[in-house]
Amino acid sequence: MSEPKKKSSGKKIIVKVVVCLLFGLGLAVGIPKLIQARQAGLRAACMNHLIQIDGAKHQWALEHKKTDADVPTREDIKPYIVGSIELKCPAGGSYTIGKIGELPSCSITNHSLQ
Repeated sequence: MSEPKKKSSGKKIIVKVVVCLLFGLGLAVGIPKLIQARQAGLRAACMNHLIQIDGAKHQWALEHKKTDADVPTREDIKPYIVGSIELKCPAGGSYTIGKIGELPSCSITNHSLQ
C-alpha cells in the first residue's frame, strides 16, 4: 500500500503568512476608522450637552426676568437640565456657561455650537 501524500509544509506557511498580512491590513485600515467614529461620537455628545445648557440658560433667564448680559451659575440652570444632572464633556473638556446672550462653550477644539 502506498502512503497518502502529505501537503507541502511550504504551502501551509505561505497561507499562514497571507492570512496574517490580511489581518494586519484589516487592523491598519479599521483602527483609525474606529478612532474617528469614537471621536465623532464624543463630539456629538458634547454638542448635545451644550444645546441642553443653552436651553436651560434661556429657561432660567425667562423665569427670572434676566437680560442677555446676565450669567447664570451651574446651580441656577441645573433644575432646567433633564434629570437635574451636571453635564460633563465626555471627552474630558470643561464647559463655560457664559452670558445668556452667548452660546456655551467647551474647552476642547471643535466641540462648539458655532
